[in-house]
Amino acid sequence: MKVPSPREFLDDSIRSFDVAAAVCQWFPRALGESPDPMAVRAIHRLLDRGPIRNLPKLDRAVRHPALFRAAGHEVHRLMDGDLGRFERLGEEGVALLGVATAVRDGYLREKALRRLVVHGGRLSMGFLLTRINDHVPGIAAFARRTLEARLTQEHAEDLVRCLPIVLRFETWRRADRALAVRIEETLREHPDSLRRALQDPKDVEVRLAALDLLARVVLAPSELEQVLRTALSDPSLRVRLRCARLASRSRPVPAEVFDRLRPVLGRDRAPAIRRFVLARLPRGGARPELEEAAFDVNVRTRILARRLLYEHVGSLDYRGRALAFLADPAAARQRVIGALAVLSEYGREEDLALLERFASDPRASVVREARRAVELLR
Repeated sequence: MKVPSPREFLDDSIRSFDVAAAVCQWFPRALGESPDPMAVRAIHRLLDRGPIRNLPKLDRAVRHPALFRAAGHEVHRLMDGDLGRFERLGEEGVALLGVATAVRDGYLREKALRRLVVHGGRLSMGFLLTRINDHVPGIAAFARRTLEARLTQEHAEDLVRCLPIVLRFETWRRADRALAVRIEETLREHPDSLRRALQDPKDVEVRLAALDLLARVVLAPSELEQVLRTALSDPSLRVRLRCARLASRSRPVPAEVFDRLRPVLGRDRAPAIRRFVLARLPRGGARPELEEAAFDVNVRTRILARRLLYEHVGSLDYRGRALAFLADPAAARQRVIGALAVLSEYGREEDLALLERFASDPRASVVREARRAVELLR
């Protein structure tokens, strides 16, 4: 995969590339008396705007130059004087100091880390957490002491945005799971930071981790409902699906909260999320939702709804309902597609004329479903 130049990256000319390889190639340009300002800016933007999981990956890459022979050895030309110059660069220098905490020279790593922790922010916290797994005990101990001093409300915002790194403590040999538990306990005491993290535009893994932690916080039903609504409006399917699974459980989500969220789940564009509407339907009062789901555009949702209808309500005239929906000129596109799909399973030969009429509908998705139904009935 091609690694862009700093200018190409800043101009958005190339968007898909290996982040660690790019930093390893750009970092040498930021060294010396006359650093390349474009390389400095590119490294900061790449790490600041990217997901926080890039930092542990970068940490491994910088210390394994064989992975990136083209530039790996050049990374280790770092000198004491460069660290002072990085500090004078302000916010952009924090990213460079973070990269410096990963070089092979343990003395330089420690010096870079001590300069880095003077600064606050997401990147500083992320690189500090990464050093918890350092193979030099003195550096790891310093990182741990510094982190323990930051388990306060003042640093909760930065900790939340680094949760994906904290979750990796379980897989790191030198990290302490007990420390991860303390971090999570600290964050549960500050749910406002977790709520704000649910809207973090940079990192879907941060939003997932914040949602999981909020599920373990004792919230009032109205607060819990607002948290779940925020997650269900997330652009990421992973977040919405995690939220739907959470909402479908009686613990920690009360029935009255789930009932108010049911319309939101039922309107989601993902069939897997719409099926969660059926997970906690009450017996006897579920018929409208089940009948709606029985005409869903997704076949798995329709089959599940039919099974539940048969178990709790009884049989239904699916063909008659489908014909009624198709006879309604105001029927929505999704309703028409669902009705056509049901006719492809329950229709008769006399329904072919109606299906062929929908095969010339101006809506392409309706046409595809109508033609499929015609082929199945012939």
